[in-house]
Amino acid sequence: MLVIDTLGMGGVERYVVTVGNRWAEQGVEVTVISERGEQVERIHPLVRHVDGPYDEVRATLPRAAMHLQPIIPQTRPDCIITNSLATALVARTARASRTHCERLAWRACRPPHPSGPADGTGRSRCGGIPRCEEPSRGRRLVGINGDGGAQWH
Repeated sequence: MLVIDTLGMGGVERYVVTVGNRWAEQGVEVTVISERGEQVERIHPLVRHVDGPYDEVRATLPRAAMHLQPIIPQTRPDCIITNSLATALVARTARASRTHCERLAWRACRPPHPSGPADGTGRSRCGGIPRCEEPSRGRRLVGINGDGGAQWH
């Protein structure tokens, strides 16, 4: 599950759509939670998009969390990836129990740098954020560790 306030024309919004589409094409069940925006039309048909009251998430955190609360048990995500502290708070507040979600990751990892890891730890050279591992077809994202590295099952 990818949670973002809006799917407007920004870079993070394009990243969410690109990553969600790529994972869906590889057989991962993906749900994007956001307010509508220009990027919605780019979402792959295999990606479930749930529109909600997230545009002014800082001002309406309780309302956004109440909207998200029934969606988590319906979709049973293995991981919730958010784009900001505000959307992370919404997701954390909405989670009724840990049985519906294994991990909550605040920041999504960036695409791998062409030069690869600098020190063998999996970290890319751009921004010090670790590389994402790509899933094999049919695998589900089951967690993102504290450094942002993805784990696939």
